[in-house]
Amino acid sequence: MAMVKYLTMCLLFMFSTCCSYGQVVTSKNTLNFLFARNVKSVDELISRFNGAETHPDIPMDSLSRRDNILALFSPDIDTNGLKKDEFERVVYEFAADAEKWPGKLDIASENVFVEMPCSFKFADRPFDATLLLRRENTERGSSRWAIAGVKGLRKSGFYSDRFSGISPVDHELEFVGLSEQFNNNKKQIPNIISHSRNIDELSLLLGLAQSRDFKLVGCRNISVHFLDVPGYVFSIRQSLKEDDLGSWMIVYLEKAGDFNKLEYINRLFGLE
Repeated sequence: MAMVKYLTMCLLFMFSTCCSYGQVVTSKNTLNFLFARNVKSVDELISRFNGAETHPDIPMDSLSRRDNILALFSPDIDTNGLKKDEFERVVYEFAADAEKWPGKLDIASENVFVEMPCSFKFADRPFDATLLLRRENTERGSSRWAIAGVKGLRKSGFYSDRFSGISPVDHELEFVGLSEQFNNNKKQIPNIISHSRNIDELSLLLGLAQSRDFKLVGCRNISVHFLDVPGYVFSIRQSLKEDDLGSWMIVYLEKAGDFNKLEYINRLFGLE
């Protein structure tokens, strides 16, 4: 009987120790990622960020808005080279500043960009390029998504920075060299433009799209970049992990003033 009592006490001690350890780990996990897996759409994430919606497991108190924002962060977020404790401070400052910000996130803002890597085919040749979209109003006042830019055609081999051209005496032959370029060596056409002009990848893609040989195969791993919150840039993306069931999460956060935001847009559009 004494042995049974001793074993019982040992088991109770082990159980209480494990529980205490679990509580310590939870309390040390300053960034609470528990609810990120339940954000099933971009609109739902925006609603939680704006305080218009809350997760049922987050208490409705003075910390509710902050906790809903913190819960949107991915556990695999890019810390941008910062140590964990440094990055946690940035995240908490971000949540506090977002609470004080009088504005609201809006997917239709001109400071929101959607980055969409896509696969294409041209004349049975596969290639990848990234489309950049934003919302805009038409002249009639309706709202629509519009392609604002494209990047990746250089890497896909459709043109390079190497200039080629036609013979300097081709003017004497009524520029017959153009026939060779346009009819037999189409890939080189972008390389015969003037060095004073830059290749507009969007225009090139739209030109390719006029051909019957052009196909959009599919798009994947969409990112949405928000630049409206003063002092910050952040991005959201749908998780590809099976356990996350396609949840939307904040995957990138950066402190950024107005100049830094302009640099961020340039990087986004491949202009740097």
